[in-house]
Amino acid sequence: GLIQKNGPNYDFAHDQIESAAYSLIPEEQRSSWHFEIGKKILNSCDSKEDIERLIFLIADQLNRGKLSITDDAERISLVELNYRAAKKAISSSMFSNASHYLKEGISILEEKHCETHHELWISLHVSYAETEYCNGNFESAIDTISSIIK
Repeated sequence: GLIQKNGPNYDFAHDQIESAAYSLIPEEQRSSWHFEIGKKILNSCDSKEDIERLIFLIADQLNRGKLSITDDAERISLVELNYRAAKKAISSSMFSNASHYLKEGISILEEKHCETHHELWISLHVSYAETEYCNGNFESAIDTISSIIK
């Protein structure tokens, strides 16, 4: 069959089938689909431990749907979630992944957040510079530090 039962879940039998099914979703609707999927996964978590266990999946889905964010509180929540995902990645020495989540968080921030959420803004940028340094991307680390100083 096209779909196989895997414990309590169902999976596509092959990556090609999953790709074909995904291609049936109109491109202009994909962002909102990912955002809704991310919110449903997040809302299904009963505890902080559940969120931490699924944080990469949740952040990835919400990031893919970030164009659907209209509310500033949702925007900041997603930035904070990306920061938490980055911290978890750092704790496992996954600096490339951490850098990705930090960059996503930074990209979601708006200019006004530098003042309204300054501590979060600084934390993201400092952590991004650190992970870029760990990844050997020295120029990116220097550029990020320069943007903090300005």
